[in-house]
Amino acid sequence: MAAPATAESYQPATQGRGGKSPPSPGHRQAHGAHLSERLESAFDTAHGQRTSARDIDVEGTIDGIYVEFESFPGYELALQSLEPRNSKVHPELRAVRSITVEDHVVQLATVFVPDQQVDGFLRKFEEYATEDTPGGNPRHQNLVERIADLRLATLEAFWTEPAELFPPPEERTWWELWLRERNGVESRVASFAEQTDVTVGMSRLIFSERRVMLVRATARQLSSAVGVLDDLAEIRHPSVAAQPLADWSLADQREFVHNLADRVRPPAPDSPAICLLDTGIEAGHPLISPAFAPLDAHACNPRWGGARRSSRPWNADGRNRSLRRSRESAALAPTDDAFRVA
Repeated sequence: MAAPATAESYQPATQGRGGKSPPSPGHRQAHGAHLSERLESAFDTAHGQRTSARDIDVEGTIDGIYVEFESFPGYELALQSLEPRNSKVHPELRAVRSITVEDHVVQLATVFVPDQQVDGFLRKFEEYATEDTPGGNPRHQNLVERIADLRLATLEAFWTEPAELFPPPEERTWWELWLRERNGVESRVASFAEQTDVTVGMSRLIFSERRVMLVRATARQLSSAVGVLDDLAEIRHPSVAAQPLADWSLADQREFVHNLADRVRPPAPDSPAICLLDTGIEAGHPLISPAFAPLDAHACNPRWGGARRSSRPWNADGRNRSLRRSRESAALAPTDDAFRVA
């Protein structure tokens, strides 16, 4: 018999200290010097790019660089130590992703480092190479010995979807910009967009620490934001409605719905529940209604109502008469609404 579902406190993935420890480098002085040289090179390159991009002037930004830290294969970075919060303006972890290299997982973390905080990392690398703790270990060992390499971040460092889905450089497409929630962020994005011929969508999604905006641009256009905006956290493809089922014939849709309905077991009353953020739900759909609690349907705008229940939204076979029209109008539909998620 399955046990009833229980609630557990959320534990952010970024609050670990890195898991198992990697082997210490054979030459700790050489490792510390290598990381220092890489960071100094990244800073010099970013400063040069910033100087050459003077024609893009966005007010209210914080001068700094985005640095991508790379772990040793099979080990994690000390993410907490990458964003020490010992001052008002401090380094901030913006994105974390993983890649596979020769059957080993490599963790990549993108961190925004304000210009005045670059010396803090350089000092830690130097202290790691030359100083010991009272226990006889190198200072900042857990931070430094997990970093295999670092580099100046490019636009791809913010891409948290599969690498093969990253758009070609000159393809003009829609992007989801996940931005640090800070006063004036929309004005800064709008200023950047106006100066670079980037289109800004009207929809917003607001979380406690992130604000999501849609922009239409090429990868080449958006790349210049890395050297100008300090608000970037992640970039993704906008979510769009699935299309294949709407294009099927009535007979194929009927067969699909009946086949799936016969194989789905309705959940028990004490089954775990999920919160789905979407543009709405068709409560009468034969594949949804067995698991849907009408009293739990809510809307950001009270005028919309919690769930759509049109007089005849579905045929008896489970085919939505207006599916084709609704999916075409729903994708990236312009709106003045901003949705806030606590």
